[in-house]
Amino acid sequence: MVIGIAGGISNTMVPAYWAEHCGTRHLGSIKAVVAAIMVFGSAIGPGITGWLIDRGIDYPDQMVGIAGYFLVAGVLTIIASTKARPLLATAP
Repeated sequence: MVIGIAGGISNTMVPAYWAEHCGTRHLGSIKAVVAAIMVFGSAIGPGITGWLIDRGIDYPDQMVGIAGYFLVAGVLTIIASTKARPLLATAP
């Protein structure tokens, strides 16, 4: 049930987020780039994980690095959003 709720919310909230923060003029292009990045990430992730397992780094041990990666990505996203907000407010 929670997965269904999360899926429904994300299908509604993500397009609204992009429209609110980037405007609607280039919304299709933005969504296409984001989709391409997600496909690339979902394709390369298992390969990297398998390669690390072959090198002797167990999957539970990889979780620390993956968590750190997500933490850094989240912080960089907050910084980028904060810096972009004034520019987006003045965009035509």
